[in-house]
Amino acid sequence: MESLPDLRQSLSQLLQILQSNDALFRQKGIGIPEDDEKSTSIAAANAVFGIPEILAQIFLFALPSELYADISPNVAPLNISQVCKFWRAVAVGFPPLWRSFSLTFGGEKHSENRTELFYLLKGRSRSYPLSAKLIFGASRGARITQETIEVATRVLEAIIQNDIPLSNVYLVLPPECADLISILLAAQTPNNVRSLAIDIFGNDKAQRTLEDFSLQSLDRFSSLKSLILLNYTVAFPNGNIQSSSLRQLVLVYDYLPGCESGQRTRLNSHHCLNALRCFPSLETLCVSLHWSATGAAANNQIRSLCSSVEHDTLKKLCIIAGDSSGELDAFLGFLNLPCLFSFELRCRATAVLSDGFQRFMGNSTLLESVAFFGRITPADVILKSLAILPNLKHLTLVQLPHILALLEALSYPLVQNALRVRVCRDVESLTIEDLPGNTISLDILSHFIRSRRWFEDRTVRGAPKADQPVGLKLLRLPTLQAGDILSVAGIRESIKNGLEVEQYPEEHTPAYLSGKDFFHL
Repeated sequence: MESLPDLRQSLSQLLQILQSNDALFRQKGIGIPEDDEKSTSIAAANAVFGIPEILAQIFLFALPSELYADISPNVAPLNISQVCKFWRAVAVGFPPLWRSFSLTFGGEKHSENRTELFYLLKGRSRSYPLSAKLIFGASRGARITQETIEVATRVLEAIIQNDIPLSNVYLVLPPECADLISILLAAQTPNNVRSLAIDIFGNDKAQRTLEDFSLQSLDRFSSLKSLILLNYTVAFPNGNIQSSSLRQLVLVYDYLPGCESGQRTRLNSHHCLNALRCFPSLETLCVSLHWSATGAAANNQIRSLCSSVEHDTLKKLCIIAGDSSGELDAFLGFLNLPCLFSFELRCRATAVLSDGFQRFMGNSTLLESVAFFGRITPADVILKSLAILPNLKHLTLVQLPHILALLEALSYPLVQNALRVRVCRDVESLTIEDLPGNTISLDILSHFIRSRRWFEDRTVRGAPKADQPVGLKLLRLPTLQAGDILSVAGIRESIKNGLEVEQYPEEHTPAYLSGKDFFHL
């Protein structure tokens, strides 16, 4: 929450912008008749073409938080239209202002009013494709009522029946309404849809049976840039498909120990490699991969279908791995991603990395950000792989069983070990979250920070002196509870790109501690 002085400063800046625009309009001799409402609408839309967004921000500052706790920029146009005749003409006469909206339909008595608001926004946006974020259910943990299901069905059917054009779609809905999604997509003009995000939630996740979403249907949507499917089954086509427009692909589902393989499509190495071949322009890929913990024959069959893939546009890769039995390391060995600059690995089971992982890291020399979550071993393989990355800037270590050993290796570099020295010197930010119940030694952290300062004023054999001071910029202390990093909720923070409707909210606000302040505790 911003302080009152900050709000006043923001309002002052906005007022200066308004005054500057007003002076410009007067200089150009733009006049607005006061009597003719139709003329007022046209003149207002032309004269203050860039002002409605500014007015919307002013009203966001002016609204009392106790009455509008969940205020959103999406409802700001409504506030503008209720001020006076002139401002109403400005808002109603500017259709792009109504193109983006976010509505939450719960099981409460206000659901019907929100449905009416949806139709109002649709009418005032006119022929512009809409960016819509529709959440059915008061919260993800709330019980799904029959009323929630009925409201979701009614709204989705209204979109289908009224041919409402959509460009960016984000749906959070119960599994009972999942069968309407394919109908909704079939009713859309393919060239309009630019991003699609579907998040399925339910009371009993292990009992879900959803209709598959076929990636073959992507051939219709030539302008689709982002596809995000959370807890939604995916059907991979037998033949190859080509989609040159897709830039972001996220296929993530919750880990369900009691869920039989027939109830959910399990993504494996072959599926992921095939996706990279199908989408040559892909820049971001986040997938949940699963291998059988006991079916060695099945895993060998999957591995026999795999072949090396070189992808020269992928920049961000996030893998959430289930039981791997060594398959994860083999899968990584098939990847050659020379332009990759961000890699995130989350493991639900113990993952033993070896030659495949080192080969993958060696091919990804542009990596700047690396994150490891979960039980990933061994420590020496991770350390050697990090050391060969010349551009590594950001390192995240979360709930690794050997996190203390890694920190100690980075904190007490050996002069004769040039690789270890380079890792310690170049990393600009470090995020640490230890296993619950463990305590990260403050002494080790202190030595880590001091060792980095050590490179500021000394020349080490095999490691040239840094051109500028390098210090620990970011250190995150433990904040997560056990299991948080392994669920869909834990990955939402990582999939903000591509959703133009509204960014995903922060799951939590961790405490940040800089290296400079560390020694004053």
